[in-house]
Amino acid sequence: IHTFFQANKKKNNSLYISEYFLSHQFNIDEFEIILEGKADGIYNEKIPIIEEIKSTDSPLLEFYSKNKRWHLGQAICYAYMYLKEKELSNCKIRLIYISQVDKSNDEYVFEYDIKSLEKEIYQYLNDYVKFLRLITEFKEKRNKSCIDLGFPFSNFREGQRKLAKYCYSIAKNGGLLFVEAPTGIGKTVSTLYPFIKSFKDEINDKIFYLTAKTSGRLAAFDTV
Repeated sequence: IHTFFQANKKKNNSLYISEYFLSHQFNIDEFEIILEGKADGIYNEKIPIIEEIKSTDSPLLEFYSKNKRWHLGQAICYAYMYLKEKELSNCKIRLIYISQVDKSNDEYVFEYDIKSLEKEIYQYLNDYVKFLRLITEFKEKRNKSCIDLGFPFSNFREGQRKLAKYCYSIAKNGGLLFVEAPTGIGKTVSTLYPFIKSFKDEINDKIFYLTAKTSGRLAAFDTV
């Protein structure tokens, strides 16, 4: 539906551009944030029009009312980046809603200048930075706590130290390791421990532990 709608726009107006890539770097406190995306449509006129297209099988007015805030927020990001790129001061934003049922559409137009767009953008970014700072502080504490993290048992069972050694090498250097070992040697702790320990090197960020059964998931959880 989007592609068909955009093709018709292009056919009828030579100033229309679809899927226009935009990017801009923001520096907020200690964070460098690169915001980027593709605007659905832009009329490259003296006062440009930035379009955001949404399609739905819900009643159009209901869909607009429920989602306006974030749909408009998305378009505001594109509008700000476009004005900065082209060194312009004003634009219009057009939200377009297309029905997947009967192809009818509704449009809503908003006018902005660069200062009001900038105010909105920095509000979004400052809210995001609050969240980002929580995550960053958590990771710093987590990584420091792994420096002195000892093996959770007094001794290694037979085969555990060898398995942990191989896993730590993979955690630091990358690659794949396939292991076949008997039940009961402690494979779960021997694999989780070295990967958790590797957080201190700040190479890895997350661990995904996949199991075939719920019992395996519970065993991994208890080990952690």
